[in-house]
Amino acid sequence: MALTTVHDVTDGFEGVVDDSQTAWLMDLLLEAELVLESRLGDLDAWANTDLRQRLVRRVVIRMVRRVMRNPVGARSDSETIGPMSHSQTFDPRVSSGSIWATNDDWALLGVGGSRVGTIKLGSPYRRRDCE
Repeated sequence: MALTTVHDVTDGFEGVVDDSQTAWLMDLLLEAELVLESRLGDLDAWANTDLRQRLVRRVVIRMVRRVMRNPVGARSDSETIGPMSHSQTFDPRVSSGSIWATNDDWALLGVGGSRVGTIKLGSPYRRRDCE
């Protein structure tokens, strides 16, 4: 598996990443790919073109960098200087240690939403003769 490397994630990352975080990043990469694999099936088989490999790599990088930017899962942070106050609100999804793909990530991979040629049953319009 491992379509994405630690270097893919750290290259161009705006924060500081030291060597002690390599194992943590590898775990995040494997977990991100597992999340994608749970929905797409075998990633090696699914990413059978150069475009799909690049898309998977980009989505995994986005997933892992979300955790890297906010490892504690804070949703909001406020600070008052005098007489000293500090508060944080945590996002339960992030602070629980889970890694996730956004709807935009899934859309990038072509998962979810309507596709060309699909038929949606039902109509928002009511027929007058049915009233």
